[in-house]
Amino acid sequence: MATMNPDAGVVTRQEYDWLASRIKAIEKSREAAPRIDEASLAPDSEVVRQNEFRLFKWIGTFVVGAVLTGFVFLYQQTADLRVGIERLHVEIERVRGDMQVEMERLRSEMLKEMERLRSEMLKEMERQHAEIREEIADVREDVANLSERVARVETFLEKREES
Repeated sequence: MATMNPDAGVVTRQEYDWLASRIKAIEKSREAAPRIDEASLAPDSEVVRQNEFRLFKWIGTFVVGAVLTGFVFLYQQTADLRVGIERLHVEIERVRGDMQVEMERLRSEMLKEMERLRSEMLKEMERQHAEIREEIADVREDVANLSERVARVETFLEKREES
């Protein structure tokens, strides 16, 4: 058996004869194959009729189409979900920024209020401290006056006892 050499570009007579004999053998095997009469086939026969094969191809095509359609639908839903998540992320970042500004404003207001209350408290404490000092001065003055009076009374009593 000779083999064809495609690189040579020339087919030899021996190669041509071999190829012709193979083609004739294939044609004879097709002619020798028994023809199947579709009318004589039983429904449970293992031979597939052309209509059954066409139905199988149609169902297969439908299934492949349905699967591809499902994948397209899934892809679209995933893309829509991604876009929705991105939109929500932007919204969350905007709200977060607004909240940070509001929190900073509230913090600033609280610090101002705390400072105002602190200064008021210090003024009130200073006022009360001044009042307490005045009262202490008054008490000291009263004690001094009382000491002076006691000294006078003692002097008076001593003079009286002497007399």
